[in-house]
Amino acid sequence: MDDHAQRIADGQQQDLRRLARRYDLLPHVQRQEVLELRRAILTSDQGVRDLAELLPERMAYLATVVDSQTLVAIGPSGNSDLPGPAVEWTTSHTA
Repeated sequence: MDDHAQRIADGQQQDLRRLARRYDLLPHVQRQEVLELRRAILTSDQGVRDLAELLPERMAYLATVVDSQTLVAIGPSGNSDLPGPAVEWTTSHTA
C-alpha cells in the first residue's frame, strides 16, 4: 500500500514540475526579448530612431536642452537620415 501511495505522490510531483516549467517558459522568452531590445537601444541608434518616429516633439525638445557633446551622432554607424538632430547617448546616460 505504501508503494502505491509513493507512486501517486511521485506522479503528482512530476506533473507539478512539468506544469511549472511550461508556465516559466513564456516569461523567460519575454525576458529575453526585452533584454535584446534593451541591448539594441543602448548599443545602436535604434532608441533614437524610435524616439524620433514615435515622439518627434520630445526629440526636438531634447535637442534644445541636451549639450552638444551628448548629442554627437546617431549611434556607431554615424547615420544621419533622421529628422532633427543626430543623437548618441554617452555612457553617463546608459548606466
